[in-house]
Amino acid sequence: MENRTSPASGSKSRTRILAFDALRVFAIVLVLGIHTLMTGRELDWRPSQIDAFDTWLHFAVPLFVFVSGALVWGKPWGDKKFAPFIKGRLKRVGLPYLFWSAIYITLLFCGTPGNKAIYGEQYDWRLLIATKESLFNIMGRIPGYLLSGHSWYHLYFIPMIITFYIVTPLFARGMRAFKGSAELVVVAAYVVKMMAWPHVLRALNDVGNPFLTSYTTHVFQYLFLMALGAWFMIRFGKLAGAHSAKYQQAESERLSALANGRSIPAGPTKINAKLPATAMFAGVLGQLKPTQAMMQIYKNLGIFIALAFVLEPLWARIKKPLITASSLSFGVYYVHPLFVLAAQRASLSLSSYAAMHDFWTRWPFLITVWIFLIAASFGVSYLFSKSKYTRWLIGG
Repeated sequence: MENRTSPASGSKSRTRILAFDALRVFAIVLVLGIHTLMTGRELDWRPSQIDAFDTWLHFAVPLFVFVSGALVWGKPWGDKKFAPFIKGRLKRVGLPYLFWSAIYITLLFCGTPGNKAIYGEQYDWRLLIATKESLFNIMGRIPGYLLSGHSWYHLYFIPMIITFYIVTPLFARGMRAFKGSAELVVVAAYVVKMMAWPHVLRALNDVGNPFLTSYTTHVFQYLFLMALGAWFMIRFGKLAGAHSAKYQQAESERLSALANGRSIPAGPTKINAKLPATAMFAGVLGQLKPTQAMMQIYKNLGIFIALAFVLEPLWARIKKPLITASSLSFGVYYVHPLFVLAAQRASLSLSSYAAMHDFWTRWPFLITVWIFLIAASFGVSYLFSKSKYTRWLIGG
């Protein structure tokens, strides 16, 4: 997704907000951490510190949605048409989603250890060919897997974000309809989540389709965060862009002075107080959520959004690699489960089944796997991006 904002609707001048790139990279690295810890999640003997860290990491996906809301629903569209955007999004995200879904559905149907979708199903191709009826029934589940994204544990995010792309014309206009409407949309989304969702869930349970229930659950769960990201961009996106440009200009002047032996001018020391305070809005609303875990997720979300903008000078210094890593985030998301499976197989080949699970309760092993996932997933995604024949596989 293009990460640019213009100072005014219809303006040709645009400034890239590097904080959003940093947040996207940070979020995907945390997702890899979540899925590193997932293998040992249900073990009775896993240390409580690992459980606590696992819980702490789970603000990664809300962070992804927040950034998407800022860059999509919070975009100053002006007179641009929404249709080309939606068509482009469906192509750049939808096509690779179908490709990777086919791979993961094949693995699921072949009985690959490490994933049981959302129903505890574990298939084996030898059983599938036993009767025509069983094969027909299981193949009939494929549309449901594609709707819910649960052909593998991580793909649920894609149908949800595609849904948010499709409704962009409604929400992007609604966020800017009149002064104060952005705040009203955020509050309305939160009220829908808290008040309407229990009734919708009961209706879905009456229907009895787990695929539809799963898909709708994710849309309701993250709608509020998409709106929150848009609100943040609308109210503070211009400020953030100006803030970024100011730091980049100041750093350029300092480096030029240093290179020419002149006295170095003092760098900007003031951070606009409104920006971090506004980011904490996520944490404030999070405290209305009745579970401690979700309260912590929203607090972490607010803290890291604020931190990303406070560290703007750092992002300016690593601009090129940061933008490259950000552009690979969808590819990393698609491809990394293959490396999770590789790590699981490797640990199993080194020891007995029980001992293999013991590996996944030890910090040194978990950190090693996490680093391996980061390096392998980003590396493969980068290689895909370098060829016109494969770059479509990484989406984004």
